[in-house]
Amino acid sequence: MHITGDVVLAGDWHGNTPQGIRVIDYAVRAGIKTIIQLGDFGIWENDKPYLNKLEMRLAKHDITLLFICGNHENFPRLFEKRLMDDGTRKVRDHIFYLPRGFRFMWEDYSVLALGGAASIDMPFRRTGHSWWPEELITEEDVQKSIQFGPVDILLAHDSPATAPNSITDDPVGQARAARYFGYDMIEMCNNHRKQLQRVTDVVTPKLLFHGHYHMAMSGLFRHEDEGRTPAKVIGLDQGVGPLVRHVYTLTRENVLNELSVLDTVQ
Repeated sequence: MHITGDVVLAGDWHGNTPQGIRVIDYAVRAGIKTIIQLGDFGIWENDKPYLNKLEMRLAKHDITLLFICGNHENFPRLFEKRLMDDGTRKVRDHIFYLPRGFRFMWEDYSVLALGGAASIDMPFRRTGHSWWPEELITEEDVQKSIQFGPVDILLAHDSPATAPNSITDDPVGQARAARYFGYDMIEMCNNHRKQLQRVTDVVTPKLLFHGHYHMAMSGLFRHEDEGRTPAKVIGLDQGVGPLVRHVYTLTRENVLNELSVLDTVQ
């Protein structure tokens, strides 16, 4: 797959139709033909009205919507979708799933898609109804993701263990979460972030985008090898507030600006 032209990246939708339409309309106003949604898209048991409304809007404006998986997807339902020759799964004529470890080109930049995250609220969910074990990045996913080496951009749902994160770096918030959800759930989430870290330390992206935490955030972090160029990590919120915190417009100019900042902090 080779995508040309500007791309709209978007945070979590959770099957929220107005939220999805809002991003599509933003792409229409900007003249952009590709949207990539960063997980918790909304593949659930009763998703047909949601998907059909998105498809109608996308078809009207000839826009393609790609998405990675989050931790709140009905994975068996997702894996039933038709597998295309290019490795994507077709959900609707203009909606496609990018599996974990899927690589493609955007302009002159290599991109890796790696969805998945741990659900801290798993004890309050029902297996096979509101929670699925496939949410976690597996060893197979790690090996598939790293086998072809470095990429320029990583699109993830979770954030790596060493990346700056407004949620996981807050000790007070983490202590409250541990008391409410249990320390074993905090450990499960941290272990998942370490799995993602294993991938980032090998593929060493210069830019990493994620959703999951429902908060806009950004920062710089170094890979395991301190001699490598730092990476910029950008988290997108769930979109209930200002659109500017929910989307990032991937343009050549924006990427060059991000990379120029990285060059100054090597």
